[in-house]
Amino acid sequence: MHKPTRVCIREFLNLPGFNAGAYVLAEVEDTSRWNLEQNHGPELTLELADCYRRINLDKLDTLIDALWRSRQALTEEAALLAKRQAELARRNADPWRRPPGGATSVASPERRLP
Repeated sequence: MHKPTRVCIREFLNLPGFNAGAYVLAEVEDTSRWNLEQNHGPELTLELADCYRRINLDKLDTLIDALWRSRQALTEEAALLAKRQAELARRNADPWRRPPGGATSVASPERRLP
């Protein structure tokens, strides 16, 4: 199954008609639908290939765009990861929290009726 991506850029760097193999590939996995247990960062890909080691303005513009969009996606993913980690820490710090399903946790303090 294909993983959802926040950004997926596959662009040739050469002008049309000059496809000698230069390209940029940038992908950032979208983790916005992950649950708290999926507590790690997204899969990332950044691949650059140049045919003649010459960078012209068109190649540079394409690279800058791919890098900028990848940076934006990484910033968004970092915020999501921090939010999941904070929520997980908050849940683990709450002694009265009941686990999913409503069962009483072993670590939960017992209440006594008068």
